[in-house]
Amino acid sequence: MLEEKEKNAKTKNKNIKLYSFDIFDTLVTRRVAEPIGIFTIVQEKLKEFDLSVFLKNNFTQIRIGAEEYAHSNSAFLHKHWEISINEIYTVIQNNYNLTNDMVQLIKNIEIKTEIENLVPINKNINKLKQLLEEKKRVVLISDMYYSSEELRLILKSVDPIFANLKIYTSSDKLCAKHEGKLYEIVRNEEQVNFNNWIHVGDNEWADIKNAKNKGIKTKLYKRNELKSYQQYLLNQSRFDAFSQLSIGASNLSVLNMPNYVKKTRCLQLRMFFFRSYII
Repeated sequence: MLEEKEKNAKTKNKNIKLYSFDIFDTLVTRRVAEPIGIFTIVQEKLKEFDLSVFLKNNFTQIRIGAEEYAHSNSAFLHKHWEISINEIYTVIQNNYNLTNDMVQLIKNIEIKTEIENLVPINKNINKLKQLLEEKKRVVLISDMYYSSEELRLILKSVDPIFANLKIYTSSDKLCAKHEGKLYEIVRNEEQVNFNNWIHVGDNEWADIKNAKNKGIKTKLYKRNELKSYQQYLLNQSRFDAFSQLSIGASNLSVLNMPNYVKKTRCLQLRMFFFRSYII
């Protein structure tokens, strides 16, 4: 019976011509509690530069608002939701009368901050490496405002394995996984049938349901969600860099641990945070 199952698994794997991985929260994650935590760190860094006081004190909210506006503007003008980081910073530049040099400075700080706060998800990177060692075809797919080359620059800081992998981004292709069209772009460019493809990701809609709707085989990676007490604390100080990093660190402390020690560690962290909050 066991031998028959192994044979069936090998037969299925022989039919797979393409393996794809989501990037953020599948292969890598951030040291902060949530993605906008990166903007809170950028805000702290901007305090040393000759910029308007309002921009320096409110960068996090400004950056969030600029991204939302860029999405809405793209949907209205171009009939698609996808944007680039340059479009986000064009909104900021126009609203706050920044020079090209100032905009480039802030954008570079954001990318550098991403690099400084990126953490590998070893379990999935090791799977990717194993597939490459077996001479399998592997690509990365991301719904993200970074271009493929910007993402490559960021990812190489975590592991050189990302230097030569093909990266598909919604920013480059102007369509996304969350609407299913990016999977069609990948199929056409990679010349592969949907039923000969496995996709790995953490988002149940974009990575799993939409991929399955195309006929792609999927594997859900269950990322470390914030616990209720962590989310409660985050809601009290969402725009504070220290809170973002502290709560992010507590969540990450169990990321690459063996499963059998995770429960104990989570309980210890919960008690620590409640004691800190009471004090």
